[in-house]
Amino acid sequence: MSSEPDTPSLPIVALTTLWAEDLEPAIARLPLFRQKWLYLGGAVALVAMFVTMNHGQWTGLAPFIVFTILFQAFIFLGPRLLAKRSIATMASHIVRYQVDADELSISNAGTTVTRRWDVLLRFVETDQAFLVWVGPSAIQILAKRAFSPAEQAWLRATLASTVGRRPPAASGKARLVLIWAVLVVVFLVVWQLLQSAQR
Repeated sequence: MSSEPDTPSLPIVALTTLWAEDLEPAIARLPLFRQKWLYLGGAVALVAMFVTMNHGQWTGLAPFIVFTILFQAFIFLGPRLLAKRSIATMASHIVRYQVDADELSISNAGTTVTRRWDVLLRFVETDQAFLVWVGPSAIQILAKRAFSPAEQAWLRATLASTVGRRPPAASGKARLVLIWAVLVVVFLVVWQLLQSAQR
């Protein structure tokens, strides 16, 4: 007996209303927010390193610590705040989905995004939605409540069998390491200038 889900009547056309709770998981997976624990670990390591270099003195670190706290607050709270702002500024909260065996179309407020299944980069399934990457930093949301259980099963199987078949793009980790290296150098320069000014 085949374990493949029954194919529902195609095309599947569905409507739903998007809420901030739908957008937040997608925003949290954007490159800026996805590395939040790395940012936090790096900030703690930098503070510890410079306190050690300064013989246990916290002099001159106050601006960096304040900036770090504000930045970390944005990284951790940003997805929720941006989701609420995005919903508040949307011309329409109604989203129309149309999917068939070849492609996926998502329409909202007069704008339609259409992609073939095999050019989508990746997908993540959450309790409420399928998050689909149509570009490296562009995520579309397929809210599960718009689809019947049979349609959800077909979408899950289709995404799993077709998405991400293209060669993966170059990793952004090297760029992230370079950014951190530049930040360390800049902070070292500023710290040395502050130390010189205090002598």
